[in-house]
Amino acid sequence: RIQTHHRTPPHTRHPSYHPPAGFGGPPRRAGSDGLVVLSVSSPPEDETVPELSLPEIPFFRLEGPPAEQTYRIPGNPRASPRHRLVTVRAWGAGGGGCSAGTEAADGEDDDDDDDASDDVRSFGAGRAGSYAEASFRLLAGDVLTVVIGAGGEDGRSDRFGGGGG
Repeated sequence: RIQTHHRTPPHTRHPSYHPPAGFGGPPRRAGSDGLVVLSVSSPPEDETVPELSLPEIPFFRLEGPPAEQTYRIPGNPRASPRHRLVTVRAWGAGGGGCSAGTEAADGEDDDDDDDASDDVRSFGAGRAGSYAEASFRLLAGDVLTVVIGAGGEDGRSDRFGGGGG
């Protein structure tokens, strides 16, 4: 029996979350890629300017190997307000599922005590990715570089499922 709560990433009910980011892979399947979401607003202590609140910017993993994606903080660095409050929410990639646990090759539980290791299949689920959130004061015009992690590959010979990112 697979415990699916270990495959589900934290904060999946957060409005910024985009499924299936961060899920651990089921047995013999890859885990889900990670996700980064940026929110940009005026710093709360800057009451002299109108409130700035831009739509959230989600970053997903692109096809192929992990690649850098960039985002320039909007605004004019020479005009007020110069700073922006940038909140980064990141869901790590899920670990890949692989071979672990036991199940008889015929699909029934292997309850007898004889050594029947040749006809036992093993499966294990990958773990969910982690979640991190942080806010930074950055200058308008600064460039952030984001790299999204790929989900763990399916493991066909490891003993346990992969850990989350």
